[in-house]
Order: sequence, then C-alpha cells, then structure tokens
Amino acid sequence: MSSEIQISSFSFTAINNAVDIFSDLPPRDKIGMAKTYQSAFGGPPWYERFVCGKCGNFLKLPFCTSCLLAAPGEAYPSGWLINKYFTEMLSAFTPGMLAIARQPDQVIGFTTGGFISLDKLVAEKYSSQEPDRILNSITEYFSITPEVSVFYDNETCIRPDLQEKGLGSELSQIRIDRTVSLGAVAICGRTINRPWLKVKKRQLLTLGFSFAVLVPAGDLFQVDGNPRYFYLAQKEY
Repeated sequence: MSSEIQISSFSFTAINNAVDIFSDLPPRDKIGMAKTYQSAFGGPPWYERFVCGKCGNFLKLPFCTSCLLAAPGEAYPSGWLINKYFTEMLSAFTPGMLAIARQPDQVIGFTTGGFISLDKLVAEKYSSQEPDRILNSITEYFSITPEVSVFYDNETCIRPDLQEKGLGSELSQIRIDRTVSLGAVAICGRTINRPWLKVKKRQLLTLGFSFAVLVPAGDLFQVDGNPRYFYLAQKEY
C-alpha cells in the first residue's frame, strides 16, 4: 500500500472501554467511518442504499418491488451510524479491537471485531432466520460446543475506489495480529465474498490455524445467488 496510508489500531477490554475509544475519536474520523460504511455497503455486491419502511428489505434503487413502496429511507443514515450503530458495533464484542486507515487524514477503511460465545453470536447475527438450526449445523460441522469463546470478525469496510488494492488484506492482517495478541484460539466470521475467504484462509493458515467454511443449514441469505459463508479458524497445537 502507499506510504501515505496510515493505520491506527486500538484494543479494548470491556464495553465502557470500547465506548470511550469511539467517543474519543475526532469528529472527522467518525464522519469518515460513516461515509466509508455507506459507500462500501452501497456498492457491489450488497447494494444496500435504501431500506423499505414496510418490509425492511435493503434496496439498490429507491423503490421496493415487494411492497410497491416508493421513496424508501436511506439504508445507513450518518447520524444513526455515528450516534448508535458504531458504539454498539464495538461494545457487542469485548475484548475487541478497532483499526482505522487514513489517507492522509481522511478515513478510507476500518476493521473491527471481538470476543463472544458462539451461541450468543448465532442468536444475535441469525435472529431473523433459524438460529437453533444454524447453531446445530455449525457445532456439528466444526465439532465445537455452543459455549466456546470465539473472536468474531465483525466489520471490514473499505472505500470502493481502494478495494482490491491490498488495503483489505492489510487491515485483515492487523486484525488477526491483534486477535492473536488478545489470546484467541478460535476466529470466525461471515461473508458472501469468496476472494475475501481466500485472503483469510491464507493469513490464518500461515499463523498455525486450521480453516474451514460452511453454509449453515437454515441460513438462506443470498446476494445475487451468492450464499453467505460462515468460516471458522482454530489454533492447532
């Protein structure tokens, strides 16, 4: 990556610590994170630019074909991201980490994640589907218990014009290094992005983790025919 890109990373041990780290960021960083989040999820492959106020579906265009509702709301309003979501994003997974990339003083990407038990993760992230079935599918496939503590790769957002240029890999490696320093022996995440899975696999295998991928039974979420994968890396001894 260009030497002009600077990355700051933080670790936090508890909810109040996570909240303080975000609160102490300068306003330009908070606004930059919001713009990066909006642009990243507003582009391919998600196209989450609008949200239907009736059915809650995310939309590429300002019209819901399911509800025949025009002029839906903005998918991720800046005020909501800054004042609510980002704080919840960090505090939901502790201990955890946050890394922010700037060029030169403008946020162009960030990544975050933290610890949670597997059963609580599934209950939170798959609440609109069949969480019990999904949890059983994951525990059986990976031969782990529902109570196991995992580090969840929560969010990685990069400005679209800088995607596929190495920044994602760099942020991923920083997150993995922080994760290992926090004592993680199991790392997991969800994605519909197959190239991203290859990056994660290469990086984690290099550090002595196993790596496997599953589309859990009961998770029917897809984007343009691409299923959502659940990956799990476990430290091998």
